[in-house]
Amino acid sequence: MEEHISFKVEIGTSSVASLIEENQFVWVHDDVNSDNFPADCHEGTIEVVLVRLNEVGCDEAQEAIEKAGMHAGGIRELLVVRALRHNSLSRALIVAPAAIWIDPETRYRYVVASGLERCGDQIGVGMSIEWTGVTWGKDTWFLAFNPMSE
Repeated sequence: MEEHISFKVEIGTSSVASLIEENQFVWVHDDVNSDNFPADCHEGTIEVVLVRLNEVGCDEAQEAIEKAGMHAGGIRELLVVRALRHNSLSRALIVAPAAIWIDPETRYRYVVASGLERCGDQIGVGMSIEWTGVTWGKDTWFLAFNPMSE
């Protein structure tokens, strides 16, 4: 693994909708919701690992994360990490490689990403979806995690 940051967080049973509301994002894409991104994730304490993988796509990132023995992060893990309001991560672009949605009309695959967004005259953290075929640059963090034994 290239550069990474790790820390422990507690994943509870909060819904995707309540976590989105709690985060007070400046903008959230309409398709980022509980219907499109069900909250399949581990509950309890996890070690979050944010990994930089230069010039890779979403599928390549997920493969690298799994090869390193970790789980790719989903939407609930991403929302919990954003709720921490970590100063070092406030401007970071974070992709949750396990948060995949297939648009029923176009059949395109999308992944959830969170980073700085502009909404009117406000700039702040938002939630968007991106086509999984995008190649992510060196400033992108991919969300991975390890469950912690109780």
